[in-house]
Amino acid sequence: MRRIHEAMRVTQLWRYPVKSMRGEVLKSTHFGHGGIPFDRRFALVDDSPESLRRGLQTTARQIPALLGYAARVADGSVVVQTPDGAVMDVTQPGAAERLAKDTGLRFALADDPAGANHDAADVLVINEASVRQFAAEWGHHIDLRRFRANVVIDGSAAFDEETWVGRKLRVGGAVLDVFSSCGRCVITTLDPETLVADPAFLKEMTQRHRTLFGVYCAVSKPGDAGLGDECSLLPLEA
Repeated sequence: MRRIHEAMRVTQLWRYPVKSMRGEVLKSTHFGHGGIPFDRRFALVDDSPESLRRGLQTTARQIPALLGYAARVADGSVVVQTPDGAVMDVTQPGAAERLAKDTGLRFALADDPAGANHDAADVLVINEASVRQFAAEWGHHIDLRRFRANVVIDGSAAFDEETWVGRKLRVGGAVLDVFSSCGRCVITTLDPETLVADPAFLKEMTQRHRTLFGVYCAVSKPGDAGLGDECSLLPLEA
């Protein structure tokens, strides 16, 4: 095992109030059982009568244009900003009408504060050093938003996070159980700003890193964390 740097720090915190929409940067947050409050609180479910996917979640895998919408929490509610700058409460009819107009589909909202709208885990952690190394391998700058992480950590060697699986990671005042690497999907091929897809991105990741990037975690001990907080692997239990 390669040596883990002793001074890992939190450099970014994110939550995504609506699954597959742009997220919001946080200065600090609470990690509870179920992850960060309001993270993936809502998901879009295809409710179009003629659709073969009716009743299934719709993400940027099916409709990349969803990444052009931005979701954030404001006064305890989730608001969405459309690509042209209009802002509306995601639970109000106007939001559904706008999405239907832009996508040609009718949507229902899956509202779950307990984390059921998450994918394989409640918290996704990535390592900035790994991003830098992969950018060098790919030959292009990489916007970290491609990875849709909750926690970005720096101070460790590139891809050391792959050795964290099965360990406990302290992030500020919270403790996370690292239980698997994250297998990436086609969403990472989309430039977060332009939404232009480059399949070479995922092909390169597959060839060099088995399509794995970042680690999935569950909250073992709730607590708070903020930018600049120290992160460390806890000793292996005897």
